[in-house]
Amino acid sequence: MKVGDLVKYTGSWGSATDEPMAIVVEAQTDDTNSTFHHKIRVLWVDEVVPIQGTTFSVNKKSRLTTWISPKYFTLVSESLQ
Repeated sequence: MKVGDLVKYTGSWGSATDEPMAIVVEAQTDDTNSTFHHKIRVLWVDEVVPIQGTTFSVNKKSRLTTWISPKYFTLVSESLQ
């Protein structure tokens, strides 16, 4: 996943009931290209931060998450960059 990608939250078990959408705003990885160390920050698309987002969100006003593993998200649409 890279900056600008549209992603859907799927939860730690691979599915969620409402599957909220988000946009990747930052992405980082280490030099070894390990998926374990790959982290992203997302901006929730919905007007209200979803319940799942409150676990990841820094604050409700910014709707930006802390650094999290992309394993909780599936790619919906790639950025055109």
